[in-house]
Amino acid sequence: MVALELEYLHEIGRLRDKGAVVLKQLVSSVGVQMALTPFPTVVEEALKIRWTRDPFDRFIVAQAIAEGVPLLTKDKRIRDHVATAVWAP
Repeated sequence: MVALELEYLHEIGRLRDKGAVVLKQLVSSVGVQMALTPFPTVVEEALKIRWTRDPFDRFIVAQAIAEGVPLLTKDKRIRDHVATAVWAP
């Protein structure tokens, strides 16, 4: 879902680089890895999230919750609602 959102942000002009380029940079700089949690498990977590209507945010947050890992995000709204969300510019 992160790869899809990054490409979407590139398409609408909010990111200069293509999503795949940004994702590759994240892999090399902070060790981001592709999640392996089954999609139905992520959907189950996403259904519990009520503070946003954004499907990207819901799935990305749900994935982090399902994996039990911190979520690296610049999005203040996510950080306000998710205790494990952090940003380190």
